[in-house]
Amino acid sequence: MQRRALFSLVILIAVSLLMAGCKSNPTSPYETDEEAIEALVAGSKWFNADDHFEGGADSSSAPLAPITPIAWGRERTQPIQRTITIKQVGDSAHVTIEGKIIGVLHIWAFPADTDTFVNIQKPLEVDFFRTAIFKKTGSDGETYRGWVLVMISGMNAVSMPTNTVTIDSVYLKGTNLDTVLTDPSALFDIEDALTFGSGDSVDVTLFANDNSALVYLHPFRLGGRKKFENNGDGSYSGTWIIPSPPLHRVGFDMIRKETLYDDTYPHDSNIWVFPYRVE
Repeated sequence: MQRRALFSLVILIAVSLLMAGCKSNPTSPYETDEEAIEALVAGSKWFNADDHFEGGADSSSAPLAPITPIAWGRERTQPIQRTITIKQVGDSAHVTIEGKIIGVLHIWAFPADTDTFVNIQKPLEVDFFRTAIFKKTGSDGETYRGWVLVMISGMNAVSMPTNTVTIDSVYLKGTNLDTVLTDPSALFDIEDALTFGSGDSVDVTLFANDNSALVYLHPFRLGGRKKFENNGDGSYSGTWIIPSPPLHRVGFDMIRKETLYDDTYPHDSNIWVFPYRVE
């Protein structure tokens, strides 16, 4: 009897250990596909362009009443409000990412007819939108439960509640690239993402619905943004030097002129952000 009892105890312990091993998953801590996809969105360099929304100082010397801006910058004052909607069908998942950025637009300026330097602060609210498609290529036991990113869009960010400026298209011409971007919300295969060589010089022309706006390129790297030249016909041009590999983001930022040159006109902008690869 003692031998039988001991044998039963050994079997019970073995079964318990086996069941415990089945419940634990050292390579995939996510219990559901949705959790795994959300973690991919949060951790992937293809996303999170909105985390780099703030801009550095930019000098200006052209006086225009009622204020003469010397420098400006955006400051995020609240955590980013982000909603991720996942529609899963079989081994595919369509993901929509919508969000809101709340903050302050700072303008360091001289009011008209005075020599007093002031910091004008305007409320800042921006809604952004992008989409992506994931495929499940592995098992639940793999990292991220086997989900991988296969397609992604750029990000379109629009000022709220005031928005009168709109980017129509962006023309890029580089060493091995000649293309026009017309829709930041359009999905593309990650294998077909914008690709450049390190150190390439890219000519950029942005076309817009306003011929007096201010347009900037955001490399989201040290060195801050770069102001484009206004061609006077609704187009704005500049050059962009590609950094070292591997994966980066670029932003095209259009701002209505009164936003920075008028002390009461609200924040009014449209920003397109795209991921790109450097080889």
